[in-house]
Amino acid sequence: MPYIVRTRPLTDLCWECQRNNEALYRSANLPDSIKSAKVLQQQQHLILVQEERSIYNSMVYDAKLTVAAAGIETLGHNQPCSNDFAMHYSFDYAQQVHFPSSPLQPGPMYFLVPRKCGIFGVCCEALPQQVNYLIDEGMCTSKGSNAVITYLHHFLALGA
Repeated sequence: MPYIVRTRPLTDLCWECQRNNEALYRSANLPDSIKSAKVLQQQQHLILVQEERSIYNSMVYDAKLTVAAAGIETLGHNQPCSNDFAMHYSFDYAQQVHFPSSPLQPGPMYFLVPRKCGIFGVCCEALPQQVNYLIDEGMCTSKGSNAVITYLHHFLALGA
């Protein structure tokens, strides 16, 4: 008899939503008072998320108005603190991309041993334009705070 492994589906839900949904799924045979508490917990979380999303959208809208008023159409290099306005940027790591490591590898090994390329993106939400940093697996030590600060410093100091 084969061994069956149940895995969680990939999802874009936040960790809190995943935990709350899992608790709701597992509450099928529990008393109604416990089910109600779990539903209320999820509703409160979703209300908080909606408020956070509203604040985010407001900040992006304000940044778009600022960009329009300043006549900025593209990312570019500026002197530090040369403009007296606030801007909104988003940044994060994306999925890794795999590509063949050497075109001189013999036969099927070319396709079996790919290299990994990490992607770190910084997006100016007001324009919207994004700069991606492609990081070879041999150059990436971690995805920690030092790496993030390094990419953001490069983006902000040298311009896009």
